Amino acid sequence: MTLTAGRPASRERRSPRPPGMFWLVAAGYVLHVGVRIALSWGRHSPVFLPDEAGYLVAGRWLAGGPGMDLTGQTFYQAGYSLLFTPVYWFTHSPATVYRTVLVLNAVVGALAFPLGRAFLVRCGLGRHESVLLAWAAAFLPAVTLYSTTAMTDAVLPVLVLGWLLALDRFVRTGGRAWGVASGLLAAYMYATHMRGMIILAVHCAVVAALFVLRRAPRVAAGWLRREDAGKACDEDAGAVRDEGAGAARGKGAGWRPA
Repeated sequence: MTLTAGRPASRERRSPRPPGMFWLVAAGYVLHVGVRIALSWGRHSPVFLPDEAGYLVAGRWLAGGPGMDLTGQTFYQAGYSLLFTPVYWFTHSPATVYRTVLVLNAVVGALAFPLGRAFLVRCGLGRHESVLLAWAAAFLPAVTLYSTTAMTDAVLPVLVLGWLLALDRFVRTGGRAWGVASGLLAAYMYATHMRGMIILAVHCAVVAALFVLRRAPRVAAGWLRREDAGKACDEDAGAVRDEGAGAARGKGAGWRPA
């Protein structure tokens, strides 16, 4: 009787993405963009002063335009202003610039929905449940309200989510592209808001810990190899000494005076 070995069990595969999930997320993103634009419709000047004015003036100055005296006011970091600096290359109308900035905020701020869903799926939540929860979270007033202002809070939640997802990928896979992406996002948040200092510090701590954890086994293995090699050398040297001493004793025993 001939026995044939069965085929090895195939590895467990991830469940396929439900059909239409991409279009569902895309439609939800477009709707979020539309809601944010609708909430800011009709506004042509800043509401939160001097914060919005400070970021707008910083963008104008970065585009080569005039600045403004903000002596005694809060220092406004230029990271957020870099997003809409190119707008000043095409128009100098303050109302047009402000309206364009609000549209950009809506486009970027609405990314909180797909990124939030991806983060929830990574945390183990089901695909359909993550859509509903991310949908609701992206509509929270703290997220939606600031999307209708020319302030860093309009894009900061999206940056944090993107950084967390990229850093998670880097820790799990070690891919250089994900490491570079997470590092750039952390550095950009540092240049965008004071809270970015905490993000950058956490990022550096995670990267340092990851380096130590991945480097420590190699260093320990190197030390063990050196120790083993040293022991082997000592044993060889001892064997050579013993052979030399035995040979000397043999010659001494065979010698007789004349």
